[in-house]
Amino acid sequence: MGRYDLVKIKKFNPDNIKPDYVINFNGKRGSGKTNAMKNLLYTFRHRFSGASLFSETEFANKSFGYNIPSTYISKKYKPDVVHRIIKKQASKLSKLKNNDLLPPYLILLEDLNAHKKIIETDVDGMIWIMKNGRHLKTAVWLTTQKLQDSSQNIREQYDLIFLF
Repeated sequence: MGRYDLVKIKKFNPDNIKPDYVINFNGKRGSGKTNAMKNLLYTFRHRFSGASLFSETEFANKSFGYNIPSTYISKKYKPDVVHRIIKKQASKLSKLKNNDLLPPYLILLEDLNAHKKIIETDVDGMIWIMKNGRHLKTAVWLTTQKLQDSSQNIREQYDLIFLF
């Protein structure tokens, strides 16, 4: 390619996103990360059997309340919730002959940095889900202000990164 050759960029097709992806929405404050996550959630609202949200700001801005019941929204990251999701998905999968019949479950984590210390020590919970969630039909979507906010161990699990 020459110095000024044009690169053809294909139009983004959200249907190419697999239901068990780990997705990072990355950008500075006010750049639209939450809105993008919210819009993608709306696009896929029929794809997931349920969702849990960990967000310190949801109680103030009510961004996700239209899609996620308040009983599934927590201000702080709670390892016990993620451990219950793992057990629930594993139990459902064990009862099925065809794993494709189980709709995926979605975990949304707004602002990884706010929950970073507890998540990085939750090896049997969130770290396990990020590495192995696809086997339990579980997706994780999270927002960060800097990619460096997440450890290398977490960054290596991203299937898709939206940069703002």
